[in-house]
Amino acid sequence: MVDLTDPDWPVRTLVDTFDDAWLLAGNIGTKLFLSTQNGAGRGKFVTVDLADPEPVFTELIPERDDAVLRVGALVGGRLVVIIVIIVINMVDAKAGVKRYKLDGTPDGVVELSGIGSTSPFVGRPGDDEAFFVFTSHEAPTSIYRYDVAANTSTVWAAPKVPVDLDRIVVEQRFYSPRDGTQVPIFIVRRVDVTGPSPTMLTGYGGFSIPTVPLYSPAAMAWVEQGAFMPSPTSAAGANTARPGTMRAASGTSRIPSTISALPGNS
Repeated sequence: MVDLTDPDWPVRTLVDTFDDAWLLAGNIGTKLFLSTQNGAGRGKFVTVDLADPEPVFTELIPERDDAVLRVGALVGGRLVVIIVIIVINMVDAKAGVKRYKLDGTPDGVVELSGIGSTSPFVGRPGDDEAFFVFTSHEAPTSIYRYDVAANTSTVWAAPKVPVDLDRIVVEQRFYSPRDGTQVPIFIVRRVDVTGPSPTMLTGYGGFSIPTVPLYSPAAMAWVEQGAFMPSPTSAAGANTARPGTMRAASGTSRIPSTISALPGNS
């Protein structure tokens, strides 16, 4: 960290390694709000006040057993956090958005238009509006305006696509790789296609990068012809397994993390 108000530009170290992710959510004055995996494989949020002579990270939102805390943004006096819900009893596996007050107290959820993926919210700490992107297998990438005070979202800009999306259905299933972890897989098909059909299976999972629901024109062209498009999420990318899968795509664990989606492991 460099203090640009000091003519000598003195440097102070806040983080001295690249072992863990550190992402800035925003600041209120000299207080920074950050997400990190330091000491928390599924993520947590901390604050640090740069005005302190010896800045110390203070936990704001602790790590959760049922979700991965991804990124956050300060908007309208709230900390809006993107989370990925971990599979619990095969009930849920989706991205979600939670609100927190600036002291870390939970302050409700932001309802999304379905199971899909969302970008970080973009706005200013003092504004009552923010913008974010939402997409899913059957939902073209669109920009939403979020009203912080009302806690509501409306479509601000959406593309026109030459596809009858009412004919497309997305089913959520689960499969078990070698370690028995329940991992979600989304199957995209035309609503009238229920029997054996050509299938294209693709996926990726490693380095804590999951294969999340998103709209793909190429995949939609394939599905429109009557084919199946399954989209699995491996344990290393989804973080649905035990803590430590954040690093599961390195070293000798790289191959298991990759083949967890192969047919022989279902």
